Amino acid sequence: PGESFGDSTAMSGTDIERLAHLLSLAHAPGPQMAQATEELFRCERCSGFGLALLQLLQSTAIELGVRQAGAIYLKNFVKRCWALSSAEFAFPTSDREVIREALLPLALQAPRHVSAQLLAAMEEIAAAEFPQDWPTLLSDLSRQLLAADGPSRQQVVLEAAHAIFRRYRQPGAPRSPDALREVRHCAEVFGAAHLQVWKAACEQALCSG
Repeated sequence: PGESFGDSTAMSGTDIERLAHLLSLAHAPGPQMAQATEELFRCERCSGFGLALLQLLQSTAIELGVRQAGAIYLKNFVKRCWALSSAEFAFPTSDREVIREALLPLALQAPRHVSAQLLAAMEEIAAAEFPQDWPTLLSDLSRQLLAADGPSRQQVVLEAAHAIFRRYRQPGAPRSPDALREVRHCAEVFGAAHLQVWKAACEQALCSG
C-alpha cells in the first residue's frame, strides 16, 4: 500500500508483474481473492497506476485472461475515478492524456473481449469530456476508420463511434441549440469518413458480385 507504480513515462517490469499477479488472484475464486481486490483498490491511489494497467494490456507476454481482467479493471477504474478531483485523489493531467490517446489504438490491436472493455472505457471518458475537453476525438475516429486495414478493424472504430454517440440517441437526450450543434459537428466530421468507407465497401461488393 502506498507504493508507487513509477512515474508518468515508464513502469518497471516488477510493477507489471505485481499488477498481473493481483489481477489474477482477484478474478480467481479462492482465499486470496478478497485480499487481492483490496490491494488493487489501494494501488489505484498509487502514482502511475492507470499507466501500469495500459502497459499490462499492451504486453502479449501477459496471459490473455489476465489482460481481459485488466481491461475490465481499467474500465471500472475510469468509471470510478476519472472525474475525481480532491485532496485524496486526482487523475494527473499527463496520465489522462496518455490513457485517452492509447485506448482506441490498443482496442484495434487487442483480442475481442479486451477490445470491448477498452471501448467501454472510451465511452466513459467521452461522456465526461467530449466535446469540450476532448476536441480531437472525432478526427481520431475518422483517421483510424480510414486507415483501418480490413472489416474487423473498421468494426472496432464504428463500435467506438456508436458508443460515444449513444447519448445523442437516448430517450430524453437534450435538444438544446448546443446539443444540436454537437450532433451536426459529429455528422460533418465523422460522417464524411463513414460515407467514404461505406462507398468503398459498396463498390467492392458490386465488383465481387
